[in-house]
Amino acid sequence: IDWIDTNVSKNEEQMQAVINILHKTACPAPYIIFGPPGTGKTATLVEAICQIVKQDPTKHILVCTSSNAAADEITSRLLRHLPAQIMYRMYASSKRWEDVKQEIRKCANFTNSVPHTIVSLPKTILMLKKIIISTLITSIRLAVINFEKNHFSHIFIDEAGQAKEPEILIPLTLAKNNEDSSIYFQAQVVLAGDHHQLGPVIHSKIVQNILGKFLHGMACISMLERLMNDCELYMKKDGKYNPNYVTKLIKNYRSHECILHVPNNQFYNNELVCWGQTDTRIALGWKKLPNKKFPMIFQEVLGIEERSSKNSVFNAAEVHAVLGYVHMLMNAKFENYTISEKDIGIVTPFKKQQLDIMHRLAARGWKNVTVGTVETFQGQERTVMILTTVRSKIFTHNGEEHIGFLSNPKRFNVAVTRAKALLIIVGNPEVICKGEHWMALWKYCEKHNACVQFDRCPLRSQIIAKFKKLYKNQVKDISTATVITKPM
Repeated sequence: IDWIDTNVSKNEEQMQAVINILHKTACPAPYIIFGPPGTGKTATLVEAICQIVKQDPTKHILVCTSSNAAADEITSRLLRHLPAQIMYRMYASSKRWEDVKQEIRKCANFTNSVPHTIVSLPKTILMLKKIIISTLITSIRLAVINFEKNHFSHIFIDEAGQAKEPEILIPLTLAKNNEDSSIYFQAQVVLAGDHHQLGPVIHSKIVQNILGKFLHGMACISMLERLMNDCELYMKKDGKYNPNYVTKLIKNYRSHECILHVPNNQFYNNELVCWGQTDTRIALGWKKLPNKKFPMIFQEVLGIEERSSKNSVFNAAEVHAVLGYVHMLMNAKFENYTISEKDIGIVTPFKKQQLDIMHRLAARGWKNVTVGTVETFQGQERTVMILTTVRSKIFTHNGEEHIGFLSNPKRFNVAVTRAKALLIIVGNPEVICKGEHWMALWKYCEKHNACVQFDRCPLRSQIIAKFKKLYKNQVKDISTATVITKPM
């Protein structure tokens, strides 16, 4: 094989996945690319698609994703290697021209007239396109057109771990050979994702209750996770997956080995190998690191958890601590690399905390620092990530203490695997360490002398002053109340 991406040609697992997809080794069963954080899942998909087109230009490929952002990312990468004429980025009718990247417009379904509007291409033209890319939901347009049987040789589904099973079934209707007597797929279906990261989300409480009764919790489990956990074809035997059906990518190109250590241990059986370049090591030696050889900080802050009118949670003390670290990072020198706003990401589990931080950053002129919830950051990365956990209350259920959805292992995994060179955790360890994964992270930081207790925090006096102003009628001795002790 003449590899398109030289990095793929140096990665045994990625090459194995591409070759097996080309040979349809799993067909009629789906082939799974199990892609933990930063392991090059999208690069593997792009390489496989390019190789299919290169080796047999007569084949047709459908690529579906859970989100428009993921579909656009794959489209942009494919356009680096393939002509726009053979590709079709199919958008829903609600998509606006100005929201589409310049390079994608040339293969999207917009009219050439002004104002540009979405149009549906006739079936005859659609049949000529070698690659069609859309979200799972939008692919229903293809399902109702009645393509000729066996039109698609391969159907790729990215972000399969986030997709609801009914969504995935939409493009899978195009994989059948259209013979009523058979349920077998003619196309090679490829599911790419990670069932240890965030799964499907159902926002409607009514739907949650209905599905909860009939599916016994299965509604929020993806097809990818169900196959990996319950289907013998995709289970490990003698410690290995059957490469004809599943490939686990293990080379992590994103993070410093210390940042990767806890999630690797907690979720990936310590099989991930750090394969990052020198940019993952640029924070080492930064003057604010408690341990100059360890690119993590666990900033212990005891704040007051409050609830907004829209029932979202925020923590003013943690907001202040986060802003303090952003201030320290602005124009900080990391091995002759100057940190800019775009290098920094701030992640929080709660929408109100996100909005407060965004407002305060904007007031200081820092409008290019990305702030988002855990869901927002899945699939993204930044040189520096600041994680504010917000929680300062412990809940009790049936006599057992817990920290609400913060204890969700998938949410934890996504939150702590976005950073490339530096990870800063801001939170109350006495509370969040009630979650086993948070406890493991705190212990790891403590072992490497990376925990900064509040009474040693350089921002302590500023935070106390802020607390006195906010809570002067509630807390008499704020200095005593905000000293952190280590969790038991």
